[in-house]
Amino acid sequence: MKPFITDAFQGGKFVLPFQIEGLPADQIAVPFEKAGVVAYGLPDSHTLKAAWLFRLVLNTGWVVDFSSACTEVGEWQEIGSLNLGFASKQPEDSIRWRTQSLGDFEVKSIERLVYEDAEVYTECGIILTDLTEREIVIAAGPAPGSVSIATPFSTDTFQPELSIERLQRRPL
Repeated sequence: MKPFITDAFQGGKFVLPFQIEGLPADQIAVPFEKAGVVAYGLPDSHTLKAAWLFRLVLNTGWVVDFSSACTEVGEWQEIGSLNLGFASKQPEDSIRWRTQSLGDFEVKSIERLVYEDAEVYTECGIILTDLTEREIVIAAGPAPGSVSIATPFSTDTFQPELSIERLQRRPL
């Protein structure tokens, strides 16, 4: 997936929707419906605080990869948006993955995280909530192309590019 977006200026503002591979944009919630997250994966040298690739494995066979795109929205200002790659089975790649089993995380709802002001609209994160209200939050990180992840089973620091208080939760 592209680590940047060009030609994002539309109707007087920069518009940065999710970049999606493997599914139509209006279908990205479908793999999570009645699904459980059974594991997550990171390349060997990455952490949940800052990963340039993050993977969720669902009990339905779907695999979802996350990264971010960094786009210039002013002379010296850049902002991130989320990339999502969907595969109906575990992809074969050359990356050495470190995986962690999650046990019981049944997805109840999924929301997008959005930052919007007069100049910019960016879909910069996603929140999965389980039946017990635990959340997995994946958001564009401060380093270009990275994501930062918050989970109930991690002690890593959650460090999204934009503070969570500045982001709006919207249904997917």
